[in-house]
Amino acid sequence: MLAQQRKSIIEAMVKEKGSLKVADLSDEFNVSQETIRRDIDKLQEECTSIVKIHGGVCYVSDNGVPSIVRKNLLVEEKLELAKKSVSLIKNGDILFFDCSTTSLCIVQELIKSEKKVTIISNSSIVNDYVKGSNVKLIMIGGIYCDDNDSYTGSIAIDLLSKFSANRVFISCPSFNLEKGLYDNSEDEAMIRRLMMKNSKQVILVVDHTKFDSFSLMKISDVDCVDVLITDKKLTDDEQRICSTSNITIL
Repeated sequence: MLAQQRKSIIEAMVKEKGSLKVADLSDEFNVSQETIRRDIDKLQEECTSIVKIHGGVCYVSDNGVPSIVRKNLLVEEKLELAKKSVSLIKNGDILFFDCSTTSLCIVQELIKSEKKVTIISNSSIVNDYVKGSNVKLIMIGGIYCDDNDSYTGSIAIDLLSKFSANRVFISCPSFNLEKGLYDNSEDEAMIRRLMMKNSKQVILVVDHTKFDSFSLMKISDVDCVDVLITDKKLTDDEQRICSTSNITIL
């Protein structure tokens, strides 16, 4: 099979399934994983909706990588970040959670801790997690976004503006310690921005892949962040920026 023909088939497959693993594609076409990686690199250059991810490739809509794909990425890393996050939560806390898969992982760990808290979220999935737990849930409704399993729009903004919280746990598609927090979706950016504004403490939870990547819409400057929880080993310059901005690093 010619390389161009193989690329066309891979493109069709990833658009249909959402994401594919390099190892599976290697077996499918009986070529080396390195050959598949080269195919993916070329596809990424030719098609903006095809994006290389760790160990594979995924299809990206206008709202970024769909949550059904994101929830299966960096699972172990997100779990460690979630455990650090839960250590900051106290009984009686009122908490904002965005719709990120990192935040959903924190919610799962929080439920295991059996702490009694109130969660306010625009995620449509949180409801399934908190059933039978000590958590009181306030759901923010609005226009449903299938890619993010979330509710946004003017209705969501209006509802969200009525609440405040002790802490907000935010994760975003892109982060730069000099430029700030960025999102792929204007609607989600507005939700995250309002959650941060209405919280006493802003906790940003981002894995190493979020640093210095690119997203379209700015959420906020870095000085809005109180605590940074990450698995990235920060450079001396990054640590200095955190110190200057009074950001605690965990």
